[in-house]
Amino acid sequence: MLIYEGILCFRNHLYNIGHYKSFSFTIPTISVGNLTVGGTGKTPHIEWLITKLFPHYSIATLSRGYGRKSRGFLLANENTTVQKLGDEPMQMYQKFKNKIEVAVCDQRAIGIPMIAFEKPEVNLILLDDAYQHRKVKPKVNILLCNYENPFYDDELLPIGKLREYKKGANRADIVIVSKCPLNISAEDKAEITTKIKKYSDASAPIFFSTMQLGQPICFNNSFQKTPDKILGISALANNEAFKTSLAHQFNLVAFHSFPDHYSFKREDIEAIIAHAKKENAAIICTEKDKAKLVTLLQTEELDLFWYLPIEVQFLSDPAVVLNSIYQLLD
Repeated sequence: MLIYEGILCFRNHLYNIGHYKSFSFTIPTISVGNLTVGGTGKTPHIEWLITKLFPHYSIATLSRGYGRKSRGFLLANENTTVQKLGDEPMQMYQKFKNKIEVAVCDQRAIGIPMIAFEKPEVNLILLDDAYQHRKVKPKVNILLCNYENPFYDDELLPIGKLREYKKGANRADIVIVSKCPLNISAEDKAEITTKIKKYSDASAPIFFSTMQLGQPICFNNSFQKTPDKILGISALANNEAFKTSLAHQFNLVAFHSFPDHYSFKREDIEAIIAHAKKENAAIICTEKDKAKLVTLLQTEELDLFWYLPIEVQFLSDPAVVLNSIYQLLD
């Protein structure tokens, strides 16, 4: 741990004193990230930004494409596979492909000018999970803080889940406390705000959001009656949270957990289908996992699988959140 702390401290110090250079770009960029490892809802928040900022901007998203089987810069098109793009970028491409550009690149400082070269009409780039990527200085830096595992109560890896020191929160222009309960009290909000303000910039506004599960959608896109019994599957940073949500909303008879960004295999599919048929249950996964699963299914199996869309809902007027972003972009 002492070695990890030393490396973090030295790296951030070199950026702070200007020895390592951070690049700013003509195209405005919004970074959405966190101080911890996984589980804050970055992708749903980026999707929320897309729905609110389009069509006012011509938008591209840029991420590393964690777990993809490709290297370098890649701009998604109708022939791109989830294996080459990654599950979360593919999810965004499938949902918004007629509205935005979706790109992946190992180095965001290279990916941004590549997007500008190939798609000169783009005038806003959303950077997924770029809070620690200090080679790029975003126009707007949004920090997500998980309500159930806030960074101010956490410890550095490997003891805790922090990627860097808590004081790294001072780089945020906006802080969003994510995955809050719908009935969060004003007193709870005030206490959380006070704790975050110990580390964040005094001028950075703090907002609170929650995750809303939509109605299940069948893989074959047909309108069918919601299943009576379900078998749930997920490959997330926090599978238990998805399992709990399913149990509250459905008659959950079984659940299969896989590691985050897991590359499903055909034998996994066959085992899941066999279990579901034994239980006489439909199979429900996340929208993120659907991007990978659908490529492994045979046509006649599509009606066995469903996915649950997840949307961000702010617990205050979303117009205030948007206004804060617009002011920072000006």
